[in-house]
Amino acid sequence: MIKKLEAENAVKPGFRKSVYKREKIGSTLLENGVAIPHGMPTEVNKTSIVVATLENPVKWSSHWADLIILLAVPENNANEFESMIIELYSLISNTEIIKTIKNAVHVDELL
Repeated sequence: MIKKLEAENAVKPGFRKSVYKREKIGSTLLENGVAIPHGMPTEVNKTSIVVATLENPVKWSSHWADLIILLAVPENNANEFESMIIELYSLISNTEIIKTIKNAVHVDELL
């Protein structure tokens, strides 16, 4: 997921390290198997979201994740980050929406 952002020049070279550093501070995994990792805004060039659904869940902290939503938001869009998190939590709390996302095979199914 980070490679995709790097290839699109959406993030700076230090973004990957900042994501791992942020995760060490506290897990971004929610109780429903959804993880929302993000890195330092200073390491971001443009606002981006990358979503991955996993057929086989991965160990994330002490639990399992099968939906990962990677956020990248630059410093100059701090307010945007807050509104994105609020909207994501609203979506993530809806079990039907999460089920639809997790079962989607192609991005067109989500639009």
